[in-house]
Amino acid sequence: MMTQEQRKEYMKNWRQSNKEETSKYKRNYKAKNTLKIKKYKENYRLKNRIKWCEGAIEKSDVKAEVIIRTKILPSLGYTDIYKPTERFCFDALCKKNNQIYAIEITTSPDKIFRKHKNEFMNYFKLPLLLFFVRPNLSEYWLISERGKLSNRTFNYKQGRKFQIF
Repeated sequence: MMTQEQRKEYMKNWRQSNKEETSKYKRNYKAKNTLKIKKYKENYRLKNRIKWCEGAIEKSDVKAEVIIRTKILPSLGYTDIYKPTERFCFDALCKKNNQIYAIEITTSPDKIFRKHKNEFMNYFKLPLLLFFVRPNLSEYWLISERGKLSNRTFNYKQGRKFQIF
């Protein structure tokens, strides 16, 4: 009987020795079954969105912003929480240790991050706190590392999960 460490080592070695064959098989499979893969992805996204929206509260997006600004951010040690005008590109700004942070809050399971926001953050050297709040306002996910923000599209699963108290 193999121990867990031995199994990990075996699988690591197997992947490395069969990497080329595996990637060739995947390419061929994707080329032959594009419609099947596309349909599977659509069904997965639909199921995930339905599960995400279970028990949604009316106007949860507005309530989520208020909860994050008034309860969550102060409990995490952020101060000087400022809600700019509606047309500003971020939902809020705040400070911690003399560093200003940009805040994005969404009740959607995914978020497309526009290019102009990234340029704004890079110009002013602003770190971003990205909050994904479940529409039933029971929990939220937080992405705070700038390295994870190299893509344009983000999903709540990329963040750390917390309960709303």
